[in-house]
Amino acid sequence: FLPMTVKKYQKKVGDKCLRYNDILPQTYVLNLPDQCVEFFEYINDNMVPSELQKWMVKSPSVHRGAGVNVLHAGNFNELLGKFKRGASCYRSWPQTAPLVQEFVKDAHLINGRKFHLRVYMLFASTRPKLAYFIPVFLVRRAFQDFDPDSTDKSAALTNRHLAERLGFEDDSLLTPEMLGNYLYQAGEIADPKWIDTILRPNLRTAIAHLVNAIELTDRDQSRFDFLGLDILLRKDFRVTIMEVNYRPAAHEKPIKKKKLIFDNMAKIMTQIIVDGKRTIADIDAGFFEPIYDETLKGPERFFGNLNDACYFG
Repeated sequence: FLPMTVKKYQKKVGDKCLRYNDILPQTYVLNLPDQCVEFFEYINDNMVPSELQKWMVKSPSVHRGAGVNVLHAGNFNELLGKFKRGASCYRSWPQTAPLVQEFVKDAHLINGRKFHLRVYMLFASTRPKLAYFIPVFLVRRAFQDFDPDSTDKSAALTNRHLAERLGFEDDSLLTPEMLGNYLYQAGEIADPKWIDTILRPNLRTAIAHLVNAIELTDRDQSRFDFLGLDILLRKDFRVTIMEVNYRPAAHEKPIKKKKLIFDNMAKIMTQIIVDGKRTIADIDAGFFEPIYDETLKGPERFFGNLNDACYFG
């Protein structure tokens, strides 16, 4: 689980490298007994409607926004009954048990709407770990104005399949350039090149932390993964990773460079699989940006995306 992986990593590298809440929202995985108990102890001591609405309930086995809901009195009572107010935390729960995640209310808004970034990365190899950042990303807006006191998920989520089910016209997709222009025209940023000078470097740093945090065992085979990260920007523009998608859709119309993305992926994987290349220095990656190379010693493996405190041998 991503939250457990990052918590373990943060303890190893310390606050000089990363604080957990720097890149992830508070999350409780309810099929892990300690986290389950911690959540129900907290919520039982703070059981008021305003406290409930600080959380989202997510069902890992249900996709396209269908399994995500804002916590409220009705579904909270259902959750209380299922887990017997925390008394059933130590029974064996399946991997499909829900998780509870902070409902981020200090999100940055575009014209009153919440939005996420869909950012792509490539694990070109897991043994050794070789990872690339893909600078082409999407900006997905929610379908209604954001109200932090509402339990209506159409104002909180940006999933386009949810829009189709609820009957909203899908006008939610923007390009990074459109986001930058909006923020600049609204006077929220002073640098017209902010997307390139600030946002993309911050995205690279967050992804580099995830790659650095993952610990592979001898049972893991060398493979590649194309991942889609859903990232929220807070009001102060901090990057918060909400979830990682292992089979992300990449067919949205605004990705005009879609063919270029997959052509570059194919070129990289051909060099690794056919030619046997195993270091980023040996690989022609096109416009993909290297963020991590485990074959390099010391902080050089981070390509400037993480500080020296993040290195461990």
